[in-house]
Amino acid sequence: MGSVDYTIEFPEVVLLLRRNSPAWRVYEFLGDGRPRMRREIKMATVLGGTHVSNILKFLWRCGMVLRSKEQICFDRVIEKPRVGKTWSRFRGHLWIRSDSPLLGGQQYC
Repeated sequence: MGSVDYTIEFPEVVLLLRRNSPAWRVYEFLGDGRPRMRREIKMATVLGGTHVSNILKFLWRCGMVLRSKEQICFDRVIEKPRVGKTWSRFRGHLWIRSDSPLLGGQQYC
């Protein structure tokens, strides 16, 4: 009797490891170690908002990214000539890779 090789592949991890997959693009964008909002990730990766949210949720469950505990809120005022001031409020969580140097070399899960 020979030994049988039982190899189990997790489809989520296989999808992440593909270099051209959307999940890989989001993970690589967070590679600079800076915390980012979902809106920034969406604009940089040219993916839809819901798609980015689902990818971040998946990476968060895998322990590959971390999310801020509370939502942050900031205001932005842009002054345009002959138009006036426009005021925008952004609210959301910050996302960062779990291996970021900003975390002081500690691994959080």
